[in-house]
This record gives sequence, C-alpha cells and structure tokens, in this order.
Amino acid sequence: MAERDRKDIVMSDKADHDLGRDVMGEVSRRAALHGVIALGGLWFLPMAGCERPLVASVPQPDPNPHPSSSSPMEKEPAMPTEYTLPPLSYAYDALEPHIDAQTLRLHHDMHHAGYVKGANAALANLEQARKSGDYNLVDLYSKKLAFHLSGHLLHSLFWENMAPVGKGGEPSKPLDAAIRAAFGSLEAMKAQMSAVAVSVEGSGWAVLGYHPIDQQLSLLQCENHEKKAVWGTIPLLVVDVWEHAYYLKYQNKRADFVAAWWNLVHWNDVSARYAKAKTLTALR
Repeated sequence: MAERDRKDIVMSDKADHDLGRDVMGEVSRRAALHGVIALGGLWFLPMAGCERPLVASVPQPDPNPHPSSSSPMEKEPAMPTEYTLPPLSYAYDALEPHIDAQTLRLHHDMHHAGYVKGANAALANLEQARKSGDYNLVDLYSKKLAFHLSGHLLHSLFWENMAPVGKGGEPSKPLDAAIRAAFGSLEAMKAQMSAVAVSVEGSGWAVLGYHPIDQQLSLLQCENHEKKAVWGTIPLLVVDVWEHAYYLKYQNKRADFVAAWWNLVHWNDVSARYAKAKTLTALR
C-alpha cells in the first residue's frame, strides 16, 4: 500500500472527530484520581498498576467526619477537570507481528489522544453552560462527552488488556471457572467474542464484562464507543474493531485481525480486573 493511501485511510476514519495535528501538545498533563466511573452503561475500574489513573473519582467520605480541635480542618481535594492520555506500558513495536508499530503509534498518539481532547472540550462546554445558564446546546455537549469519554476509557482498557507475545499469562482459576460457567469453555467464549467483534456493523467493540447484580460474565457488542451497552456491566476485556485499529496491516480482513489479537491478550490483567470486580456490590 502506498504511503499516500495509508495516510488517507488514517485520516478518513470517522473516529477523528475534531482531531488536530497538534493534539498531543494540547492534551493536559494533569493526572486524574483513582475510582470507578459509570458511562454508556459500563462501569470502569481503575487500571491495576497504572502510573497515571484514568478517571476522576468522587472523594471518599471521611471515616471520622468530626476532626479534633487540635487538628486543622483539611480541605476537600479539588476535582480534576481534564482527562489525560495514559502512556503505553510497552514499545510501539512490542506487539509485532500481530499489531504493527505504525498502527499502534497512530492509534494511541492520534486517535486515542483525539478522544481525550474531545472529552475535555465537552466538559469545558458543559461547565460554561452551567456558568452562563444557557443550556440550548446541552444535548450536543452531552452526546459528545458520551462518545469521546467512552472512547478514551475503552482505549485505555484496550492497551492494558494486551501484552507482547508470551507475556500475557493465562486466565486465573477463578476467571477460568467463571468463563466455563458462563460459556462452557474458554474456547467457546473466544469463539463467541470473535463473532461478536467481526459482526459489528460499522465501528465498535466486543466487550467481555462482569455484571455485579447477577454476578455473571457476559459478552456485549458495542457500536461506536457508547451504544448498545448494558447498565452496570464492568468491562474486563475489550477488542477495538474500528478500522483505525487494523486497516494498515489487515485492510478489510477484520476476522484476521481479531484472530491475531488473541495472541496478545494479557490474561493476568483480565484476571486482576475480574478479581476486583467481584468485590463490588451492586445496588439492588
């Protein structure tokens, strides 16, 4: 494929909403706090071992809300107003040959950064609407926030769900047992998740999630980043099937990309997410 064609494919992907050339320089460097965020029907957990937490959390209540007279009253921490682009934990070429370095660099540095920029812009617009009392465009800003922030969170999870070949480990015994209970076997789950991913109409994701209400695993097909999700589901393993995730190497052969992606799954990360999700108690 000619270099010019490659550039056309990258920039034509509809993921590039409001994406600028200097987007990396415009992404805020302020780190957010740990926590769980509900968005588009999915509950996102903080990333295990992540140096830059992804999302803001609601400040936890003080177990001793009445400070003694000898200690000064502490100020509540300020809520962060911007999201940041998390760094990759591996080199751009670390996922070769299944994901090439050029795709990974563009995907992370341009596409993911674009979602961060879009989420921050939507937050700024909503804040301005609150200050001015003008809510005429609140529907537009809310839709943009759902789209871009969901894209940011899913991509952040996607990077940590992968590891170089041979370094991803195997499903933990509790996770393996849960997979067998829900799908019959690990291979059956992989076959179903692959089918879910390949059959996405247009752009989207396949998501292996855990729902704390019924305490079961399930597979979801997500259109774009925020559509067709189920409220309360905690994503454990996700695969991106937007064209920008694979087109430079696989062209229109999405099924080949999904099959290759299984070689990169970081089962140690997925197992840790499952263990943490199991500790949550859903509201009934």
